[in-house]
Amino acid sequence: MKPETQKKVTIVTTFIFFLLGGIEYAVILPTLLDYVTSFNSSPFYLGLTLSAFSLAGLLVSPFFGILHDRLQKTKGMLLFANCFEIGGNLLYFFAPTANILVASRFIAGIGAGVGASMLAQIARTTTDKERSSAFALFMAARQFGLIFGPALNLLFIALDTHIGKFDLNKLTAPGLFMALVWSLFQLMVVFLYYDLPFLSSLIQEVDCNGVTTQVEVEGATDDKPYDELSRNHNGTGTVQNGYGSIQNQREEMAGPSGGQSEVDNKPTVKLTAKQKVAALLQEEMVVLLAATFIFFFNQTALETCITPLTQRFLKLDSLGNSLLYCMAGFEIIIGFVLIKVLSSRVQDRLILTIGLLIEIVSLTFLCIFLPLEIPEENPSDDWRTWVSLIGIFVVQVSGLPFILVANVSLLSKLVPEEIQGFSQGVRRSTMGIGMIMGPMWATGVLTIPIAFSTVMVLLFTTVQLMVFLSWKKLAEPHREMEGDNDPRILSGVPQDENQPLLNSNDDPGL
Repeated sequence: MKPETQKKVTIVTTFIFFLLGGIEYAVILPTLLDYVTSFNSSPFYLGLTLSAFSLAGLLVSPFFGILHDRLQKTKGMLLFANCFEIGGNLLYFFAPTANILVASRFIAGIGAGVGASMLAQIARTTTDKERSSAFALFMAARQFGLIFGPALNLLFIALDTHIGKFDLNKLTAPGLFMALVWSLFQLMVVFLYYDLPFLSSLIQEVDCNGVTTQVEVEGATDDKPYDELSRNHNGTGTVQNGYGSIQNQREEMAGPSGGQSEVDNKPTVKLTAKQKVAALLQEEMVVLLAATFIFFFNQTALETCITPLTQRFLKLDSLGNSLLYCMAGFEIIIGFVLIKVLSSRVQDRLILTIGLLIEIVSLTFLCIFLPLEIPEENPSDDWRTWVSLIGIFVVQVSGLPFILVANVSLLSKLVPEEIQGFSQGVRRSTMGIGMIMGPMWATGVLTIPIAFSTVMVLLFTTVQLMVFLSWKKLAEPHREMEGDNDPRILSGVPQDENQPLLNSNDDPGL
């Protein structure tokens, strides 16, 4: 198969991976509360079941990331992890008790942890210009899944039959359906997914002498901080550029007559374990990881609360909630389109700020008007209840794509290629902590919605202040193509950020 074809089918397979992740979440969530209560369990198991999936991802994501950094292969890990997705969803279908239901989501979450390797693969096989578009494409894939999921859930509502001694109804059908879908995806990975070469390795191949030396950075001792080394422009260790356009690199290496380059061979940096950890503890990285935690804490808490609140105040059933999630998926996709328009006019870090401000304003509105507008008796009969809850839900959801795209894109650009897998694993673990704490905390404040909105306002305001205080360091690093400058991380060196976050001219491929 030609390299161009391999790239295209790998893009499609990666898109479907994220699509299925969104479908699985949207198919299971609307009926999960009913499934839990069918075992005569308390609503607390709703948060526990959601958190189990995230806990598994938290535990295994760093390991998948580290394996990716060492093996620099994704296909084998994807096939291995997908077995857990299949097994976990089958167990969800068979589950005889609420505890087994929790265990089933934990097992499935192990399989989802391979997403860290997938994101690292995207970061390592795309240029700076392509990467934001690529991340946005695959994030949009998950949102498409969130749209299709509720639609598929509508097909399960009428089910009420048996397969052997196991019930097949609207509660258990999502598990069997996802097990079958992930099994088909397993075959797709076998035949249509390829470990594409990293850009850095391709650039090394066009080196004029075809020789690349890997050395330790001069002075790269465990006692010397990574931040200092990354700013040392004159050290012996120089990193090969792994992000720039291959064609541009070849043109720069070629002489006026297209002959061999006069560029000297450059050894690559080999970071120590301590430096890898230090790279993730720099100020700008802490801010982005904090934003990741608060984003997913808020999102999962909102998703946990929205079903009980709509049942309590609006009397919505499973069908109504499925349609509500479907509407949210459409809204988020519109958000990605809006980001595409705005990104050509604003800086990347401003995209993050816009999303945070939308969340703060919508939740502040909820704090002020929720206690005033919702009547105590027959709230579903009052139009103000519908306007308050649905309106605020719509506004808050609109801010999510701004935060998500800007956060993931900046994170991948502020870390060296050598730890892309590890950094994505840490990000997904941080995400997992938020997704664990969010549902469990939300189930405790269902009876006092004002507490939910107030705490969220404080959290988003805190991370917004962190962004403002680290504004300069959140600028995309300046990456040099020539000379002895380190092109990977020159934190604090501003770059022209007017380049679109989602460039319409870029090929959002891998």
